[in-house]
Amino acid sequence: MKTKIIVIATMGMLLTGCNSDDDNNCAPNFTGELQPAEEKLIGDWFLTAAGAEDEIDLTDDDTVNPSTDIFDQLSDCDKDLFYTFHSNREMEIKVGTIATDCDNKNEAISSWKLEGNVLSYINTCHRIDDELTFSVDESTFSVESEVITQDVEGDNITTTVTYVYTKEVD
Repeated sequence: MKTKIIVIATMGMLLTGCNSDDDNNCAPNFTGELQPAEEKLIGDWFLTAAGAEDEIDLTDDDTVNPSTDIFDQLSDCDKDLFYTFHSNREMEIKVGTIATDCDNKNEAISSWKLEGNVLSYINTCHRIDDELTFSVDESTFSVESEVITQDVEGDNITTTVTYVYTKEVD
């Protein structure tokens, strides 16, 4: 079964770096001590689910089988996405670094802060704010993002996808 590539715009993030010509226009990195409420993010958070509002068929498996379960239709390399939040306000984003033979390997570093349920981080020199929804036990969080993806028939579909991240337990 082949899987059509979906652009995962999780947490509004594209994994590109700042151009040195843009350094004067970059938003400043977040600094300072963590607030007690921010400490819940420290650690590794792995993408464990992705659900769309609209049914989409991403798999080239000779069967028409659209689903709202986007995660189930992704390749192992596309599912291989995680964030590591450090206490020094550094956030690592890694894609395709654990699964084998991934062509989409990418890593980026950002700075971050959490105020209430709004995660702010610097990406490509710009500040991005995403609202997170934490589970009661704070072992998962979800974030919604509007994405445009192409189904197996080549049609572009705009839908809202909810991404779920689960904290790795030591």
